[in-house]
Parts: sequence; C-alpha cells; structure tokens
Amino acid sequence: MHPQWFVGFVDGDGHFSKSRDKSTYRYRFIVSQDKSSVAVLYAFQAFFKCGFVHKAGGNMMEYSVGNSQDIADIIIPFFETHTLKTQHKFNQFQI
Repeated sequence: MHPQWFVGFVDGDGHFSKSRDKSTYRYRFIVSQDKSSVAVLYAFQAFFKCGFVHKAGGNMMEYSVGNSQDIADIIIPFFETHTLKTQHKFNQFQI
C-alpha cells in the first residue's frame, strides 16, 4: 500500500498522545476504526511491523503503538517523511 494511504487514515482517524505516569511519560500512536473495518488496522500493523490491534470499546477497534522505541524508530521517522495534512501533529513526541 502507498504511504499516503496510511497518512490519510491517520489524518482522519488517528492521533498521538503523551501522558505522564508518576515520573515517566507514556507515548501512544493510535488509529481507530469500527470493527467492520478491522482489516485496515491489520494493514497498519503489517506495514509498520509493530503495535497491536485490540478492542477499544463498543464496536470500535484500535491499532496502537505504545513502545517508545518503536515510536522513536518507526512511527516518527515515517511521519517526518510523509507529512500529515491536518492538525494531528506529533511535535510533542520528544522521546
């Protein structure tokens, strides 16, 4: 699949999050879809070769990457090369 296909999905249905747990930060990259479109999430997992697909509640499923090393080595470099078009910026991801 073309990299811009993944960019389009993240622009529409993805986000980057950073939370603090006591003295450490936790980073996550998430793309959500209805369970009827779960194949899209498995395409993300196959493309990036990291992360997990899991139930997110109700009829929703998520592709999630929470490993800081995978985010630093795979996810961030991909989006530095293939720029997002919307406000889903990941500049706060200073790992």
